[in-house]
Amino acid sequence: MTLDEYLKKHELTDAEFARQSGINLRKIVGDWRRGTRRPDAENMRKILVYTSGRVTPNDFILSKDMIQRYLGQ
Repeated sequence: MTLDEYLKKHELTDAEFARQSGINLRKIVGDWRRGTRRPDAENMRKILVYTSGRVTPNDFILSKDMIQRYLGQ
């Protein structure tokens, strides 16, 4: 599950997620959702813990779109 999918499913804004998960910068959550930046190790840990493992570090490596592109689908 991507961070974007998780936040939509739980009806959380970037700001709410940042505040509740202990991440300091609200703007960076939007960058993570869009895939323009990746969280560092400490923030990946916070995301993993906050989402109870539903969003993992692997979810930031390749998006579904990227996988489909690589596989020619």
